[in-house]
Amino acid sequence: MVQADLVKISTGSQLWGERYERKLRDISGIQQELTRAVSEKLLPRLTADEQHRVSKRETANPAAYQLYLHGSYLNKGQREGMEKSLVFFQQAIELDPQYALAYAALSSGYSLLAYEQYSPWEDALSKAEAAAQKALALDEGLAEAHRSLGFIKFQKWDWAVAEAELKRAIGLNPNSALAHLSYGLYLVAFRRDEEALAQFKIGQKLDPASAVVANVGFMLCEMSQYDRGIAALKDALEWDPGLAKAHHNLAMFCYAPQNMYSEAIEEARRGIALGPSSPIYLGELGWLYARSGNKAEAVAILERLKKWDEGADAAVPIAGVYVGLGDNDSAMAWLEKAYQRHSNWAIALKVLKDLEPLRQDPRFVDLLRRMGLPE
Repeated sequence: MVQADLVKISTGSQLWGERYERKLRDISGIQQELTRAVSEKLLPRLTADEQHRVSKRETANPAAYQLYLHGSYLNKGQREGMEKSLVFFQQAIELDPQYALAYAALSSGYSLLAYEQYSPWEDALSKAEAAAQKALALDEGLAEAHRSLGFIKFQKWDWAVAEAELKRAIGLNPNSALAHLSYGLYLVAFRRDEEALAQFKIGQKLDPASAVVANVGFMLCEMSQYDRGIAALKDALEWDPGLAKAHHNLAMFCYAPQNMYSEAIEEARRGIALGPSSPIYLGELGWLYARSGNKAEAVAILERLKKWDEGADAAVPIAGVYVGLGDNDSAMAWLEKAYQRHSNWAIALKVLKDLEPLRQDPRFVDLLRRMGLPE
């Protein structure tokens, strides 16, 4: 049984209410029934895009819908969960090949695997883009597909298309915390910090339990508001103790800039324990060891990253460790490799703390110019 009520917040008065009694297998149908009932009350106030969104039905197959829900639950940022979620999204698509939202979720999952460097990024982004395009072919007005495509284009350095797609996603669904998070990350890459923080705060308000909270904390620390940033990141970890990104943000953006290297190393190690397969996180720890004077540990991590790079791409984190060791020439050589490879993590060159000593190097400035990220 489901009780649905439409209430006017300003007065607390009920505009509409109804009780529904349905079996579990009818869950996707009752969602559509509720949506239609509510939209009839609001229809005169909705835009054309909003009317399209509330009137469509994603799938008529309850089993496909359950698989989609299961995948969405698992897709929370940890590698194992993300990889398992892809299986469920693919199974949902097999049951309903017209399920646009499942294609969008599949795209988002592959895109996130690439972004976190949990999977070879070129292959993951290729699969992500194919799934996003399929979702849009089925439903051009699907906000989730535009968001994923925008984030993919961002990682591919296609700046104008990325921003247009991310804005389109927000326009189609202003209540998507993930869309605001993705656009905020885009803005960070261009150091549009105030705009980025505003996007992260909107996302946090929409979904206080999401990973967006970790980005609010990161941005506050990046703007030297350390106490507020640390508090926000600790709040994020209370919501989700498995949020590796929050530990890394504490390490690199909150503690390291204050020369609190023991605290930073502790947080970085915690993050790696939660997501050990990302070369980005390992490179951050190597840089912290180097900055704290533990060059032996830094060199050991550097060698691990070079072995990783033999089969994948670890050019950006390798450069960071070299900066920590004071070898800027080697760092620039590896960043040039990242440029030639079109590495997806080169999008963060203006943000990564371990690269700060290179900011005034003419070679670094020229690299940013060639990427379309001028200082």
